[in-house]
Amino acid sequence: MRTVRLSPGPLHLRALLISVLIWSALAIAMAIARGLDAEAHGAALAIAGRVASALPYFVPLMLFNWGLHVAFLRWPRLSANAGSIAALYAGVALLFFPAYVAFEIALEAGPRLFERGAFAELFARQSRVGWWVDLIIVTGAYAAQLGVVSWLRARERERALHRERSDNLQLRLSLLQRQLEPHFLFNSLNSVSALVRSGERGEALTALTELSDVIRHALRASRSPWVSMADEIRFIDCYLRLQQLRHGDRMQIVVEISESDWEECACAPLLVQPLIENAFKHGLEQTSGAGKVQLRLGECAGQIQFWIENSIDPDAPYATDAVGVGLAVTRDRLAALYGARATLHTECVPGRFVATLAFPFEAIDDKLVGIDR
Repeated sequence: MRTVRLSPGPLHLRALLISVLIWSALAIAMAIARGLDAEAHGAALAIAGRVASALPYFVPLMLFNWGLHVAFLRWPRLSANAGSIAALYAGVALLFFPAYVAFEIALEAGPRLFERGAFAELFARQSRVGWWVDLIIVTGAYAAQLGVVSWLRARERERALHRERSDNLQLRLSLLQRQLEPHFLFNSLNSVSALVRSGERGEALTALTELSDVIRHALRASRSPWVSMADEIRFIDCYLRLQQLRHGDRMQIVVEISESDWEECACAPLLVQPLIENAFKHGLEQTSGAGKVQLRLGECAGQIQFWIENSIDPDAPYATDAVGVGLAVTRDRLAALYGARATLHTECVPGRFVATLAFPFEAIDDKLVGIDR
């Protein structure tokens, strides 16, 4: 099992403060309990004096817990397994516990400690039950500190695992986007080259201008994992104009975009484009006659819904899950970005192919938090 190291510094100071507060609270509670017991037997309550006299007995325990905290963090192997934990406890029992008992005797003796034989006399008068109580207190303090450090390590492991998963997800999304971008650029260049081969120089020059806008958008979008839906809509518009130049009058495009705050909506770059590209490449380009592509974009119940339908040759084979890099990458990106919250359905009906994409409406500002724009 990998050992997790926790950062020192503020943790040490906070641990010292917590140790002081906890043991002080116990000292105050014990002083109040003894004061109330004394009052029940007719003695004065004198809580303040009892607290002042009780607190010094807890100072070694405050330092003990703090020292354990520092040691566990600085040397993780001390608590790495049952053997090391037991060995350290044996050291505590053999070294700290006798020192703690001697400290208690010294406090009780006061100035008498320096008299000959005073320490030995007080040691002999010590209650063995009191020693057992002190040992239980020290053992409890040791176990509590071990539990705290184990909990801190578990939290750090959880955070490290979360960071690792997040890094792996970002890497996967980056690879998927890089896989998609050259595929999209290659197909866009094919559209321009088709105009050049057909001798339509004017349309080819216009297409190059549109292509430059498309590439500019793709390059800008590649710098961030998220863009606004408004940016994606502007990109779709450029891409559709490029395709219109290539296919001319034989293609009819119908676009319906409902009113919404698209500037505030987050969208992964080039998320919708593969569906549009699929409509042209696997639909219109496979037919010899006129064709139609219909797009609808809207929002309903916190979900972005994109619907696209294209005409197909009814006599040509057309798979329900139309094969292609674009759709495959889109499915993988949706799974990585949203999991079960996003869906992509494709359906082949007589003469038409329909794709429906749905994903959550999320604020672009929330998605870009912590990302250097």
